[in-house]
Amino acid sequence: MTDAEDMVETFKKLEDMFKDEPTIVEDNSKKILFVGDVHGDILTMSYVSQKLYEFDKVVFLGDYIDRGIDDIEVSRQIAELKIENENVVLLAGNHDCESIWPRDWIGRLNEAFGADDAKKISRTYMHAFQNAPIAYLNRQYKILGVHGFIPKDKHNIQNWEKSEYAVLWNDPNVIGGKFLEEDSRSERGDKCYRIGEKTVLDFMRQNNLNKIVRSHEPRTNAKFLLEHGKVVINIGSSSYYKTRGFYVLPADKIVIAYP
Repeated sequence: MTDAEDMVETFKKLEDMFKDEPTIVEDNSKKILFVGDVHGDILTMSYVSQKLYEFDKVVFLGDYIDRGIDDIEVSRQIAELKIENENVVLLAGNHDCESIWPRDWIGRLNEAFGADDAKKISRTYMHAFQNAPIAYLNRQYKILGVHGFIPKDKHNIQNWEKSEYAVLWNDPNVIGGKFLEEDSRSERGDKCYRIGEKTVLDFMRQNNLNKIVRSHEPRTNAKFLLEHGKVVINIGSSSYYKTRGFYVLPADKIVIAYP
């Protein structure tokens, strides 16, 4: 087990890297692997490590900790993967930026390192991801990657800020595999929305997008079709939720991987 000081130092290095990155990471990579919520799944990390050099860019969509029992090791590996590889993009997820509910992560840190070191590690980790990018934009594919979803009102992505609440927490307004037209309040909280087809199409038109790939609902690996050929892709990459899905370009397919 890595000691507490090593983890703190690693997360501080990660924060320094994030501070030098924009809110939205933008490039025109051709071969891309999108990774959904990892949630402490060490086998997901192993799979990605094996595939790393097959792709120009590997984009993680956030939520690396909590849920799965190996989240301490995953948090260390995810940071080191970013530090050591220029082709890795780490986006912030809501679990990475906030601590507003009882968390498996803190409990396991307490058991492994004791309460004082656990607080120090958790605080350093969250500070790092509060400075992390929240979106990946590829103009060639006209695709945007985020953890949660788009805001209800803030549609110019150039005006987004790091730790943008709606981007980390919102969801598509999908029931039974189909988009509802209008937005609605989310069960996640007063500031959260489920975003309907009308708003999504307006957002995509304004930002010249054809696709949005996201996670945040990690039980689902599916493509949701909108009007005018627009698509929202949802992936979850943690076996904690009995699934391990990845979205691959240029193949334009969801790959389900097993140990």
